[in-house]
Amino acid sequence: EGEEEEGKVEGEGTSSASVCRWHYGMLHDIERNLTYLNGIEQAAKRMISNTGTYIPSSSCRRGSGDDDHTTGPPTSLPPPPVDASFSSSPHRILDIGAGTGLLAMMATSAVQRQLDERRNEVDGRGERGGDMSREDKMKEGEEGVNEEVRDKEEYDVGKVETYSLEVLKDIAGVAEKIVDHNGFASHIHVIPHHSSKVRVEEGGGGSAGREKEEKGGKEERQDENENEGGVMQDYANMVVSEIVDVGLLGEGVLASLMDAAKRLAAKHAICIPSSARVYAQLMEVPIQAAPLCFPLARVPIQVDSESKAKWEVDFSEFHVFRGEVTSYEQMRTSELTHRPLSSPFEVFNYDFQSLFDGDTNKCKPSGTRLAEVKVTQNGTFNAVMFWFDLNVFDGCTFSTSPYSASSPSISSHLSGSASALCQFWLHPPSHVREWQVEDGTMEGTPQRNCWKQAFTFMPSPLSVEEGQSVKMMAKYSDTRISFKPLSVTSTRGGSSDTDSDSDE
Repeated sequence: EGEEEEGKVEGEGTSSASVCRWHYGMLHDIERNLTYLNGIEQAAKRMISNTGTYIPSSSCRRGSGDDDHTTGPPTSLPPPPVDASFSSSPHRILDIGAGTGLLAMMATSAVQRQLDERRNEVDGRGERGGDMSREDKMKEGEEGVNEEVRDKEEYDVGKVETYSLEVLKDIAGVAEKIVDHNGFASHIHVIPHHSSKVRVEEGGGGSAGREKEEKGGKEERQDENENEGGVMQDYANMVVSEIVDVGLLGEGVLASLMDAAKRLAAKHAICIPSSARVYAQLMEVPIQAAPLCFPLARVPIQVDSESKAKWEVDFSEFHVFRGEVTSYEQMRTSELTHRPLSSPFEVFNYDFQSLFDGDTNKCKPSGTRLAEVKVTQNGTFNAVMFWFDLNVFDGCTFSTSPYSASSPSISSHLSGSASALCQFWLHPPSHVREWQVEDGTMEGTPQRNCWKQAFTFMPSPLSVEEGQSVKMMAKYSDTRISFKPLSVTSTRGGSSDTDSDSDE
């Protein structure tokens, strides 16, 4: 559900299908898939659980006590909406940016399995009910199953209903076929619209426990053509998405989640991913043919063999076609000649879950941070590399960092059978089979992570020395994170302003 990038391939048999090539690599990113799978499993348990309090693991509490510009994940989550568990009403999932429908299928399957387990638990207690004393029944009732509900002849713990939104109609059409082919047609509704064009049916929300205060009366209705879009029968109590790019915000994840929290989700709905942290590092990136696009200035064309004199051509005027200075390039650091000039430093922290808990101060649509970054070696500072850690749910995290290694839980799957990816179907079709990675059958080391890193190039390069500090200003809007050097402090305590143009 985001911006489509260059490098598209035409889809056969469609009128105007164009699919970015990164879709294919992302679908084969086992680390990313397993992290989402594990996080969604944990979220499904939370969604169906009837316990009143939920305390995330310590790994999800990092960042508490940070400055105002950061927003750590909540130390506790409030109980789910009243009817989100032990209810015959549907448990609704909203999937923003369907793509192939993979995350929708993962979430639907995980929630349905939790419902099946709950149903079996209730049925088992019902069968034993006649032989139990009233004290034993009350004891079990205190554990979360109401005696009157348990003693009913028929009890329905609910069903799963998923709305999967995809703005590109050609992709939405294929996603619908994939959902059907894998046995989810009765659970997942693919809607070919942007989430901003989807609404909840009037009168919906009673069973979802939505408690939103209406302010200022009813909003004026938009023009009929603008308001045309998909319809959800009720508010979602789980929102799943992966509308992020290498720069995190480029596909509009902030605006989409803010809008979904306001219009499409129940209060305290579970948000997947729940948070994200952005890190950056000062870099020297020399001119090279590939995969570098920028910078483009004086390029050596010929070197005299005797005098060693260089003939250089100044191409800087060609930057008129570059676009905004706040843009960033997507490159895999392992394929790039570069020199780190600082240690990594944290830039921003986004608490997506807080949007659904009603605390909009923890995840604002824009922000600024100033940071003093110490230079670790001499060089020419001309770029900032940045990446993010995405907390899917309760510490299930994957990183786009060039330095990160897979977590132990992920590595155990990567080194052997990857059949776990084939086990999330409600009823796995016959064509789904386990597969084993055979060591030694092919040469080379596969790329475990499909993600590249983001590079923002400075308008003017700066010569820096070890021990100096660069005062950096980091800013973000709804779709971009940008960086600007303000001054360089020397080892003797003096400082100088930079000559960089404004990137605002």
